[in-house]
Amino acid sequence: MADKELRQIIQQLHATKPATLAQAPQLLSRAKLALLHLDALLPTETSSADHLALARETLELGAFLSIRLRDTDAFTRYFQQLQPFYALPAPKSSTAKRAQHSNESKVTGLYLLLLLSVGDYAGFHTLLEGLESSEEGKEAVEKDEAGADGGELRQGVERDEEREGAERGVCYLLRGEFSCCCCSFHHEYRRHDKESCLPKPGKTHH
Repeated sequence: MADKELRQIIQQLHATKPATLAQAPQLLSRAKLALLHLDALLPTETSSADHLALARETLELGAFLSIRLRDTDAFTRYFQQLQPFYALPAPKSSTAKRAQHSNESKVTGLYLLLLLSVGDYAGFHTLLEGLESSEEGKEAVEKDEAGADGGELRQGVERDEEREGAERGVCYLLRGEFSCCCCSFHHEYRRHDKESCLPKPGKTHH
């Protein structure tokens, strides 16, 4: 029952339009409750791979919808909740692996932009260094598995170049999307700040 309900909610979240965006937090709460019943809200030894994939998809949808809702606190929580899922071994299917890597890159890129927007440069550099170390480790394992076959190594280089090009494009798009959100927050903050400095009605200043 929880499995069927979760899949239906995920479909609704994917179909979220501007007019229904305000309903997203309630749907996400229901989805996380379903994941709790399926023992998949956090990766455990008893969690099925299928349910873990649904959990990751739900949390990534939560992260993206939080950006659309301009709720950076919620986005940060989703980013943190996703980290145990990103630490899991990648799927064997190359198509599934590319899809997962793409979404992970988007979420992580948005979080890096968030850190920059709030001036957390130490957090930005710490995360960036961790990502670089992790990527170097993955590349070393992939090269070791590929062996000394020149054809496989060339294919690996081509895949890396293709991925880097795609990530640059994604980063460009995400920077524009998140900059809009940051600007909106900044203007809203300045508006409230100016209002708080205005004299209160009925009071005069000498």
